[in-house]
Amino acid sequence: MALTWFVYPGRPRAELLLIDPYTFTDFEDAMLDILSAPVQSRDLRIFIDRRRAALPTNSFVGCMVNFFRAHEGQLAGTRADVLVSDSVPGPLPDLRVGRFRIRTFRDATEAAEWLHPDADRVPTRDRVHVSDQTRTPSSAGARQLARSSSVSAFRPRSRTNT
Repeated sequence: MALTWFVYPGRPRAELLLIDPYTFTDFEDAMLDILSAPVQSRDLRIFIDRRRAALPTNSFVGCMVNFFRAHEGQLAGTRADVLVSDSVPGPLPDLRVGRFRIRTFRDATEAAEWLHPDADRVPTRDRVHVSDQTRTPSSAGARQLARSSSVSAFRPRSRTNT
């Protein structure tokens, strides 16, 4: 399994790193663990890095949409972005399930800015200035991850049976 994730303690932010090969069950288990982690806000932000993974199959995407629908109540107010490599052909559609939104980006800076908690309140023309002046740790972390060629920023996923 090449899927790692972690939730930032005390902040409503999680990150997933997907590297082939992995299964939908791996993805589903990670998402369930993230949704069960205690966060301080219902406005969870999820950064999904798929730059080292192939384009998902239609079947995989269908399973993801069904998962998001089944967990719509837990995902209400959540915003997720998917960072893909430049080799992914064409634009990928944005997805909205209730109050859950997910967008795909090729640029880590744009992805980090879209995840910023104030992204909806700041006019588009002013976002660059706001993000440059008030860089949050989450935006800085995503930028650092984008620059890094290693995955050392991620903690290996561990499961305990209780």
